[in-house]
Amino acid sequence: MKLSDVMSHAAASTLLPQLGLLLFLAVFASILWRLFTRTSRAQASALARMVLDEAPLAAPHPSTPEGSRNP
Repeated sequence: MKLSDVMSHAAASTLLPQLGLLLFLAVFASILWRLFTRTSRAQASALARMVLDEAPLAAPHPSTPEGSRNP
């Protein structure tokens, strides 16, 4: 069996790599779209301050005293 015979029969099994490439390109394009689309200044400012906000993200666990810290 020659390599050319193997490669000629392997053409039918190239569907999955092509689908993987299309999926990659779709995700890559969506990331670029999100990166370069214009967001409002208010939204960008709110996202920038989100880390610095002192408001808790979740309520404290009922069994933990409110002022204590977990080690």
